[in-house]
Amino acid sequence: MPAPESYARSLGNALWQRRDYILLFVLAFALRFAMHRFSVEQIGAEKLLATSPDTINYVAAGKALAQGSGDYEVAFWAFGPGYASFLAANFVLFGVRATPAVIIQILLSSLACLLVYKFAQKLLRSRAIAVVAGLLAALSYTAISLSCLLLSDTLFFFLFALSLVLYLKGLTERCWWPFILSGLLVGCGILTRPIGQFWPAAMVVIAIFSRRLVGDVHRESPRNSRLTTIVQPVIAVGIALLIALTWAFRNNAVHGVPAVAISSAGGPINIAAETAAKPQGLTREEQLTLWIKAFLEETNQKEFTPADSYRLFRSKSLEIFRNRPIDMIRTLLHWSWINVNDICHLHRLLIPKSNPKTIPLEKTILKSGLNFLNLSLCIVGMVLLLATRRFGALLVLGSVYCYFFLTVGGTRWQGSRLFLPGQLAAVVLIALTLVSTAKAAFHGLVLVFRRLRYNAS
Repeated sequence: MPAPESYARSLGNALWQRRDYILLFVLAFALRFAMHRFSVEQIGAEKLLATSPDTINYVAAGKALAQGSGDYEVAFWAFGPGYASFLAANFVLFGVRATPAVIIQILLSSLACLLVYKFAQKLLRSRAIAVVAGLLAALSYTAISLSCLLLSDTLFFFLFALSLVLYLKGLTERCWWPFILSGLLVGCGILTRPIGQFWPAAMVVIAIFSRRLVGDVHRESPRNSRLTTIVQPVIAVGIALLIALTWAFRNNAVHGVPAVAISSAGGPINIAAETAAKPQGLTREEQLTLWIKAFLEETNQKEFTPADSYRLFRSKSLEIFRNRPIDMIRTLLHWSWINVNDICHLHRLLIPKSNPKTIPLEKTILKSGLNFLNLSLCIVGMVLLLATRRFGALLVLGSVYCYFFLTVGGTRWQGSRLFLPGQLAAVVLIALTLVSTAKAAFHGLVLVFRRLRYNAS
């Protein structure tokens, strides 16, 4: 029987080998738990059940599911069933309380930082970049704040990050099970936040050019064949689409509309209404009201049903796009630019007593242009990947960044909250830029020092 000392030595070695993961998790969890405690001190735990209109809808749907009543369709139609089901499970296990759900979200958000580390390490094979990326994820004020709010962002980010890490594992190691799990997670993510419903298309693009990953992150396995190269990613995409389409068909049976959620048309209609309203001197809300009023008059209806909303929003979006495609694209890019570079203000709901200090700081950041720093560093990171011919990493990181850059343009004034999943790529690109800059500076100092020594001799 091995001596106790050998067990202790083995445990010590195992912990040392995983020190990066342990330290990242402890730091991330401590920061998020501290934010939760500050929030409870300032507004009370129960206030977390009603911090925003979306939270109120999620909680109402979660309670309805937990209690077996049918009052959840509004939230299901607006957001999908994922997050409401997550809350329902918490309410069944712990009662209708915010704290247990928040603690689970804090755990998921902390684990997501480890996924960021793994993602960076797998793509770029650099411990330094992986550590910096993990630290940036752990220190993200947006992620810290969202983990303490009853909103779907943290759950979606965790599902998306885990699915992408597994998808890359499948592409680089050519095993089946990561693709199956990745497809399941993407499907669940789509039902949690419909913003992910077009991600399977990006999965296809990544798979088509996946051989560019060979030189970046792995060597070809003897098990590889043209058939598995094509079929395995298709399995993941197929599972994700099957889950999303099953829910869409369910909505068709319930609401008469084959869509995952109203946001399938909600984002385009926001852009269309803004585009149509601007030349008339109207607000987006006023334009939407006029369209709805005209629709009710034309159809001689008094009630605007969920099915009516989807059909009207889709038809008006297509009409404006056909007539003014360039203007709609400009509106989309403008809102994307605002949301990616703006500051998420939801922390004000968590710690309102700190607003007299945080709001002036936010204004200083905006006035100084520091809010553009992340985007600037990401662009430099992409240029570095291009210059060093790491096309596989550029393909994956660029796909994630550009996908969420474009999809967050469906609404305005959400700030960095909507772009949270894009942080998966952003923090890796920023870490690459910072580490590369530090290495270049170090080598420059070494050269200068050697030259000085040479001249002195």
